[in-house]
Amino acid sequence: MVMCRGAGALLSQAVDWWSLGTLLYEMLSGLPPYYDTNMQRMYEKIMSEPLVFKKHIFDDVTEDLLRKMLERDVSKRLGSNGAKEIKSHPFFDGLNWDDVYARLVVPEFVPPKRYVLPVLCEALCDCILTLRCRASETDVSYFDKEFTRQRPVDTPVNPSLLGTTAAAATHFEGFTYAGEAAPIAQ
Repeated sequence: MVMCRGAGALLSQAVDWWSLGTLLYEMLSGLPPYYDTNMQRMYEKIMSEPLVFKKHIFDDVTEDLLRKMLERDVSKRLGSNGAKEIKSHPFFDGLNWDDVYARLVVPEFVPPKRYVLPVLCEALCDCILTLRCRASETDVSYFDKEFTRQRPVDTPVNPSLLGTTAAAATHFEGFTYAGEAAPIAQ
């Protein structure tokens, strides 16, 4: 959630850096910044509370990176002048970006390959074929059971928090249109 003041304000990629900052914060601490079990209170914290860092989790360099990425003022946010700002932060010292782009950096965790399943293929003279099992769209084997056992629930939305565009969209509730199909250009 980013507060945007003034008509025609451009968020550009700065909102992406905010999102990356929240993701990094959560990956390191286990909870998102400004977390609260009460969703409304969490939104209020995002808008007005100071960002809190636990010293036993965040070192000074990491805290500096996250403070700058989670700056509420878009014009002052790290990355608002391009990715080079983020890449040159001391948090990334020692990282060779050319190697990253060339995919030469070995990640600290590489998921183990899926199991290999030997299959007897009678059509090919009883030979054994090895099939490497691939993850399906529903594969959740790398997700913690805590999350896969949860029942999915829609997030409640307070209508007073909706912007003017979302509020205007309710004017068309129930509207349908079934026109003739236009030919597809080749």
